[in-house]
Amino acid sequence: MSIYYKRSNCRYCSSKDLKLFFSLGDQPPSNSFISKKQIKLEKKFPLRLYVCRKCYLVQLLDVVSGKRIFDKYSYLSSSSKALVEHFQKFTQNIEKRFKLKNEDLLVDIGCNDGIMLDAYKVNSKKIGIEPSDVFKIAKKKGHIIYNDFFNIQTANRIRDKYGAAKIVTATNVFAHIDDMYSVLRGVNRLIDKDGIFIVEVSYLPDLIDQNLFDTVYHEHLCYLSLFPLNKFLTKFKMEVFDVKRKKVGASGPSITFYIKKKINKRKVFLSVRNLNNYEKNWGINKLKKYLNFEKKIKSNKIKTLKLLNLIKKNGNKLFCFGAPAKGNTLLNYYNLNSDIIDFVSDNSITKQGKYTPGSRIKIVSDEFILKKNYKYALLLSWNYKEFFLKNSKFIKNGGKFIVPLPYPKIISK
Repeated sequence: MSIYYKRSNCRYCSSKDLKLFFSLGDQPPSNSFISKKQIKLEKKFPLRLYVCRKCYLVQLLDVVSGKRIFDKYSYLSSSSKALVEHFQKFTQNIEKRFKLKNEDLLVDIGCNDGIMLDAYKVNSKKIGIEPSDVFKIAKKKGHIIYNDFFNIQTANRIRDKYGAAKIVTATNVFAHIDDMYSVLRGVNRLIDKDGIFIVEVSYLPDLIDQNLFDTVYHEHLCYLSLFPLNKFLTKFKMEVFDVKRKKVGASGPSITFYIKKKINKRKVFLSVRNLNNYEKNWGINKLKKYLNFEKKIKSNKIKTLKLLNLIKKNGNKLFCFGAPAKGNTLLNYYNLNSDIIDFVSDNSITKQGKYTPGSRIKIVSDEFILKKNYKYALLLSWNYKEFFLKNSKFIKNGGKFIVPLPYPKIISK
């Protein structure tokens, strides 16, 4: 199988009426941090956003094989203290709301290093599914881990051995999947009749309204809203019964969809109808809503580069704070490299010593940066800016963040 191919139809409704509305050019996979020896071998692929004119799912049609992306994966969820806090609050809410018991089976799709499984306090049986080599870390923690992609076959293996699941979660991973039919068939098979499927993803209207183009990268194949999702779920006799929008998620503002089988008698909350009305008023099914996006992002690019060049002109050196995958989309689209940015700092040991894909800026530790006495940092992990303003030693030492989105600005303590 080729490591790259282009789809010709929508993932949810199979329509071929798809409109290109934003191109970020050719980019390497955003989580493919590289060694110095790998620089010459780096490959780039088209990164383009399309909207389906039948169901209005926003998606990538250019697909880089999941095996290519997840073979040597550098992202460790637990390296982010802010993300650890996020999942602790998330799991506490799940335990309380759904009254979890020790005999309940909990399954996390795309569990990474076990960050969500770690956060549960209830003494239930916990199973993770993780296709990357990061699964070894989660397994060492004592969790039951399936080193595979989730699909109907994986679901059958789990259910046959452990029974039906009470809760299945997919946080910042549901939008990564190309074959959605197999995944939903798998979820339907895995949860019992009263089971709950919980999906947390970035929310499309936030992406458009807040100019969050950096959340677009090859891993993120779909950009979700309620409108196409609920239509898609009807094919599996499932439905969204509640929604919660959050200011902070794994990649920025997020939304949580709580999904059940239609035979489940749990009521559908007013939040679902309210969100449906919000999306209609927002213009989820209006093409013009999408066609203005590229113009806004190009304007933001000009403003950001002007600000960075002014800081450099005044004799200051620059580094990037944090090395999230989305940061690489921004660096590559803005054409930023080591001519402007000296280093990228990140506390993940799997990234330190490597180089950012495409822009090829060396990644160093936070401690290394603190010794350099930089005054300005481009904050690539902008979604956790409040956390970093309170906890970052760089800020406590008088440093300033350049926050690139939703528009460029300089902030400090």
